[in-house]
Amino acid sequence: MKHIKTLLLSIIASVAIVYLITIAFSSFTFSYNPMSKDIEQKKYILNTKFKSVLGIKIEVEEFYTNEEALFEALESSPSFFNKLGYYNQAVKLSIRYIFILIPVLFFILYTREKQKINIC
Repeated sequence: MKHIKTLLLSIIASVAIVYLITIAFSSFTFSYNPMSKDIEQKKYILNTKFKSVLGIKIEVEEFYTNEEALFEALESSPSFFNKLGYYNQAVKLSIRYIFILIPVLFFILYTREKQKINIC
């Protein structure tokens, strides 16, 4: 039972560490660079780039047909829920770091519990 508790704790801690690293060391870039050809053809493109220190890069191009929709998207792009979606996607893509951290944290927690038992 102690091993299962330690394993669950190490899984939760590794996911939390990856989330913390992703949130603390990531950057967003929203760009709109219109070309005269695109404006004439009524193609408005909004580029969103997300980069994390863990090597995750997400690039999204959104296409709009009128200026009102583009301006609404520009106003809502930096919202909390949009950023949270990018963070979740980045953590899903960095699953290898979670799998590396789980055994390391399990070993640390297991040896710590073992030392507590030996001291008492």
